Amino acid sequence: MKVKIIEVKNLFCLICEDKVSEIMKEIEGVLEYKTNIYTKEIYMKYDPTKVRFREILRTLNEKGFLTSDSGSFLRKECLLLFLFVVFHFHWIFINLNDSIVSLLVSSAFQYYNLKDLLMFHSFNKNFVVTISSFLCYLLGIWMFLIEEYTVVSIEYLTLSINIFTFILISSMLLALIVNMTKLNLYSISQIQRKFVKKLDINKEKIIEFQTLALEKLLPGDVICLNIGYVYVDGTIIKGACLVDESDISGEDCLKQRKKNDKIYSSTKIIDGDILLRVDRVGKESYTGKILSLIEDSSFKNIFCRNKTPSFYTSCVLCTSLVVATGFFFRSLDVEDLYPKVFRMFISTMISLCPCVFVVSEPLIALKARKYLLSQNIIVNNFSHVFECSPKVVFLDKTGTLTKGFSEVQDYRIYKDLERNASIIMNMEEKYQNTVYGSVYRLMKSIKGDFINTTNIDVFYISGSGIRCCYDSQEIRLGKKSFATNSSSQKKSLVEKYHKKERIVYFSIQFKIEGYFILSDNINPSAHLFVQTLKKEYSKVIVLSGDQKANVEKVSRSLGIEEYFYEQTSKDKMGTIMNYFKEGKPSIMIGDGTNDIPAFRASGLSISVNLNNTSADVILLSDDLNGILVALQYFKKMHYKNLTNYIFAVMYNLIVFIWLIQTKTDSIDISCISMMASLTFIVVNSLLF
Repeated sequence: MKVKIIEVKNLFCLICEDKVSEIMKEIEGVLEYKTNIYTKEIYMKYDPTKVRFREILRTLNEKGFLTSDSGSFLRKECLLLFLFVVFHFHWIFINLNDSIVSLLVSSAFQYYNLKDLLMFHSFNKNFVVTISSFLCYLLGIWMFLIEEYTVVSIEYLTLSINIFTFILISSMLLALIVNMTKLNLYSISQIQRKFVKKLDINKEKIIEFQTLALEKLLPGDVICLNIGYVYVDGTIIKGACLVDESDISGEDCLKQRKKNDKIYSSTKIIDGDILLRVDRVGKESYTGKILSLIEDSSFKNIFCRNKTPSFYTSCVLCTSLVVATGFFFRSLDVEDLYPKVFRMFISTMISLCPCVFVVSEPLIALKARKYLLSQNIIVNNFSHVFECSPKVVFLDKTGTLTKGFSEVQDYRIYKDLERNASIIMNMEEKYQNTVYGSVYRLMKSIKGDFINTTNIDVFYISGSGIRCCYDSQEIRLGKKSFATNSSSQKKSLVEKYHKKERIVYFSIQFKIEGYFILSDNINPSAHLFVQTLKKEYSKVIVLSGDQKANVEKVSRSLGIEEYFYEQTSKDKMGTIMNYFKEGKPSIMIGDGTNDIPAFRASGLSISVNLNNTSADVILLSDDLNGILVALQYFKKMHYKNLTNYIFAVMYNLIVFIWLIQTKTDSIDISCISMMASLTFIVVNSLLF
């Protein structure tokens, strides 16, 4: 059995995910798989004795999906590294001055180098290293065409290979870390293909039912839906249902939907049957819009990029150009002026070149990965860890600061505890959420001989509570006005003593027979976590889709002054973008699907939910102190990386000044200084 990760570029919505699942089910030898439309990847286990990996890719491509193997780039790097080793073995032990071999090998390296060079849009450390390698190659080719410079040309061609190897090693380390991380996060949940009943309607009469695959649905079609997930956006034209919209809002609260109400993709129908007129499918649906938001939020690299390497590399290019220009005007009467000016330009660039910067971050990341994994922390994207210098921390409430469910703080059932507990438990069993789920767990824990109430009919009234009829008695559980069937504003004694708590009343024949006092189950580690964040960062802000009263209560209890409530995915992303535009990069800490656009918009994203793999950092436990451990360790990584930068810059400047004062353009001296700097950085990166 083998594990592979397939990247799929055109995964746009839940219908695409469903189509991929159907294709994978039909391929013999595929054992398990999971499609993630937010990362646009398929995690897969397959039997190589029954099916080849290329056959799986070809099948997906034939069905219209643009696929690639996430490990294919790593294989190319391994091939180039092997070629590098063979070349140096040949160069040292067989023929030192074999110009043809040097030309062929350097050309192969520069083929890949040139492709990378054309993709750069800014001056960063990789750009300078890449351009240095390419210029050495051009100078080597130039001298190769002049017979008397054959030996020197080999030196330049070899140097171009050696410089490119810095990028090669860096890419290999980063690719290795990414693939190892993804495989650690690998988890499987089979996804069954969804079929729906499409209805042909003529004068409001159903004249035909037909089973239709989701991907063939069009706006205007009418479909029949019952319990399960909704994969399209639409309007209810007949019937009613109880829905869970937690994947949209992030809040676990059941809602009633009836005729003319809107239903969005990612909604889960808990109970009921409806006829739904399809309004939007695919990329135009709610889930498709979420993916568009994720793609639009790619601007974060502009705001979060570490400016130090970019500034230094720009200085290297300018300095090299100034030195070469000065040498040109001072040596107008020298023979072979242009090759020497070019040599001076390259010598200056190599002596100042931030080649060692390229390997600093991957080596530190490789060291850090092992330690963080031992602390139940997985880093999905080390690039954002190094690039972002956050000033603001955004926190989701439900599932992050709170445990995602309410807790019964106190309760009273005035009489017949076991009988009434049995009725309440059966009423709540079907409609468990953050409110009623906590009452259900409490009632289930009460010991006794419960009566059989499994056959009672229970009804959920959205925004009010649950009701049923048992033994010819009306039994209700919910708000006071609902339980008593009265709109009286007179406060009970319980309400006077518990002004800020949420109270669920239990009534029989509209007479209060008990109550449950609920409170948000705040994570035990949240208080210390928030206080530490407030000391380290300029602002700590709550972003939540919950109601104002709940968000305000939790925020104040944790000492957080600023909070946003009733936030949609788009609202959260917009808030983070506004802070970015003010020059305040941020950390987003959350757990839900609705947090993914905010994750992608933030400088650094942290998920406290293992199932949400779209974040840069994933916490494997519910202890928020693990995030503090990660953030402190990230600071150590930044400090170590800064130490490498300072040493490299100072060392290179000393060598550069010495070269200028001695008026030498020796490539050998430049290379020796570069290797000495590299040795220090490798050792320093691994010792922390």
